[in-house]
Amino acid sequence: MNKPEISIIIVGYNAAAFLKLTLFAVKKSIENLKAEVIFIDNSNNPELVSMVTTNFPFVHVIGNNVNLGFGGANNLGLRYCKSDLALLLNPDTIITESALNRVIQYYRNNSKVGGIGLRMINGTGSFLRESKRGFPDIFTSFCKFSGLAKFFPNKTKFTRYYAGHIGEFDIHKTDILAGAFMTLPRLKSGDFLLFDTSFFMYGEDVDLSYRLQQNFGENIYIGDESIIHFKGKSTEASTHIIYHFFHSMWVFYKLHVKPQKNIVTNATVYLGIKGLSYFQMFRSKYLDLFSRKKTINGAELDIRLISNNQSVKKYLSNLALCRNINISTSLKIDSEQLIIFDLNFINQESVISFMQDNCGKYKFGFLTHDYSHLIMSESSFDKGQVYALK
Repeated sequence: MNKPEISIIIVGYNAAAFLKLTLFAVKKSIENLKAEVIFIDNSNNPELVSMVTTNFPFVHVIGNNVNLGFGGANNLGLRYCKSDLALLLNPDTIITESALNRVIQYYRNNSKVGGIGLRMINGTGSFLRESKRGFPDIFTSFCKFSGLAKFFPNKTKFTRYYAGHIGEFDIHKTDILAGAFMTLPRLKSGDFLLFDTSFFMYGEDVDLSYRLQQNFGENIYIGDESIIHFKGKSTEASTHIIYHFFHSMWVFYKLHVKPQKNIVTNATVYLGIKGLSYFQMFRSKYLDLFSRKKTINGAELDIRLISNNQSVKKYLSNLALCRNINISTSLKIDSEQLIIFDLNFINQESVISFMQDNCGKYKFGFLTHDYSHLIMSESSFDKGQVYALK
């Protein structure tokens, strides 16, 4: 086999239904490309490995006896892959048919590019601001966590954390990319830059983005190419997760900023990060109990199923919330509240375009390719509900 044009590395931990959506979208996106797809199973789950090898035989599976973490498992894939261009892709994403080719062509036309990221939306169609971010220096981070960015959303001086000077649909250089979709080229030495495994759960993508920028010149955000990332903004984060989020901030600061600052500044930053982490833990445990969003879970809905397969309807009818189902091949919607996409019928690009144009008007559901599960996104505050259909 000739050298692949791109190597796609996906690290998974259980969550088979989301992984099915991701791999099915990848399968369609590589039809006209020379590509290798590598899946690293961090859950040591024989059933998950069997699902991948049975449904997606083009995927090379690497199993782990221990959970190497996000960074460590991706490093394993980067050491294995054969292409000069790697894509790190989350196992809860849906990419378009054109996304990979778009990225490959950009690298061919621009030699001094490190990482590339795309515009991301969640399962409700809402834009994810972390698609593009600025370098998290002291002032930028202060504006974000103090709320100044929210109070002055049109002042780019205060909105650098989410690269407020870059439009949502722009193509522009940016400092930090999201690890959910990040491409990186091979170094002249023949190796790839690897994740720093001193980070845990958070911050690895920020650190890698910074080092890509240092080695290649610039990172690029392509805002007119979108993907779905099923990422919820849950207010129910555990104290364990909050601790690691803020700890990663200190690790990044210690690696890349602290050596240039004096002892007073460093002590102030350390105490500020500690204080923020304790406040967020307190808020998560107590204050947010009064502001959690309600969903329509369990309520019956009028549903439009976008499919040409009449037999799919019988699987959905087994769910209490799926009683009033209209099946159609058209995206012209009448009064339905929930739109369910059969990705065997409709392409990913059309789905994402419809979601972007109708964000807030409808709720969206996604059928896995084998019709075994429905993933339904009811709110931006959760990743999505998974319903077994068979």
